[in-house]
Amino acid sequence: MAGFHTHLTVGAVASGMAATGLYAGGVASPLEVALYFSCGTVASLLPDIDSDNSTILSVVFTFVSVLLAFAVLFGQPATKGLSGLELFLLWAGLFAAMRIGVFEVFTRMTVHRGIFHSIPAAILFGVLTVIMLHHAFRVPTLTAWVAGGFITIGFIVHLLLDEVYSLNLTGRHVKRSFGTACKLWSKDLYATTALYSVTLLALWLAPQAELLFDHRIYQLAWHSVVTSWLP
Repeated sequence: MAGFHTHLTVGAVASGMAATGLYAGGVASPLEVALYFSCGTVASLLPDIDSDNSTILSVVFTFVSVLLAFAVLFGQPATKGLSGLELFLLWAGLFAAMRIGVFEVFTRMTVHRGIFHSIPAAILFGVLTVIMLHHAFRVPTLTAWVAGGFITIGFIVHLLLDEVYSLNLTGRHVKRSFGTACKLWSKDLYATTALYSVTLLALWLAPQAELLFDHRIYQLAWHSVVTSWLP
């Protein structure tokens, strides 16, 4: 498997190229570029959060805990009347609950390279990002969906990189880990069923954008990105 620094570097480069292309093509603003780049880079580390002793697990779970704590905080209109100290204590409590409580449950229930290391998990994380950005951070629907797309693509970049590292090209043989990264299901039927069920629910709850079903917007984005890289 590729290491932490390899995943981080490749994820950052891929996300940077895509986000820069959108900016150069006039599709994204500077703030949106920063959001997309951050989403793609972080997502390139996400598949390894099911590794109990992984550096990626600690880094990503801490980052996600901070983000979710803010998301829950911003999503509560009642917090408007609280003082700065009270808001901080609320945020700290939410962060601790995620980083300590949920972290412990997650590490006990997951197995490395299990169902979280799969393509449907990439879709789920992308859709959850859309929901969180739109409802908690008031990000416009289309921008939230593009950010969610960067999450899914960054996630899949990680999976593809692991598959590439499963091929020993110099020794001309395939490692036993080949095929365990880019998968659609795991050996655990219950975990697979649960993941697909949650993903379908998330898609149903996600904000709808009519532009997402207009093929012309994808043609425009593709044309903008491609032409921006040409001299």
